[in-house]
Amino acid sequence: MEKDKLKVVILYNLLERLQKGEEKDILAEGAIIEEIEAVETSIRSLGYQCFVLSLNDEVLSVIHWLREIRPDVVVNLCESVYGNSSMEMNIPALLDLLNIPYTGSPPLTIGLCLNKGRVKDILLSEGFRTPRHQILTQPSGLPRNLSLPLIVKPIHEDGSLGITRDSVVFDEKGLTRQIEYVTKVYGQPALVEEFIDGREINVGMIEFNGRVEPLPISEIDYAGFPADI
Repeated sequence: MEKDKLKVVILYNLLERLQKGEEKDILAEGAIIEEIEAVETSIRSLGYQCFVLSLNDEVLSVIHWLREIRPDVVVNLCESVYGNSSMEMNIPALLDLLNIPYTGSPPLTIGLCLNKGRVKDILLSEGFRTPRHQILTQPSGLPRNLSLPLIVKPIHEDGSLGITRDSVVFDEKGLTRQIEYVTKVYGQPALVEEFIDGREINVGMIEFNGRVEPLPISEIDYAGFPADI
């Protein structure tokens, strides 16, 4: 196929409201617009055809346009469906049903990543070290098998949603406060795990013809944060 005939669709979720969480969480979703512009610029610079589709409050129009455009590949930038991040795995599942190649992980992988407790169990079963943890739906005192400080986060949210400077707790009062916050505001159990201080490194993986290789390492830089955070 000639390069100028290649059709690429950038698919993203246009979030106008949240089903749960805090209003500030929508800022994380809004950052996707900058990513879309950068990806579109890169695709067009290679001479490919590029189309941008947004998923709003229903999916039928997306299916219609995917059938009309018949893309060779979809750049999947959807991180939620109808404002619910737990439905993110449905987008690659839809693309699988339509037999359209796409970037990113398949449905099962995304579904697992949105169950932090299950992922920790898998890591432990494969011999990877991960902080000790408990999954709690209500406060019940300090867990006996965990050491302070602890970090409390929603178990099913994408990225760092539901995590603030208050998420790291140093006593039972703070733990109770954050468990109640997660269960009330995000409507799901809280993952309570031992907090590890230090650098935060991200390593993406990509598969080439059956071989999995690491992408360049990136680090989140906290140098500009106040000293007490």
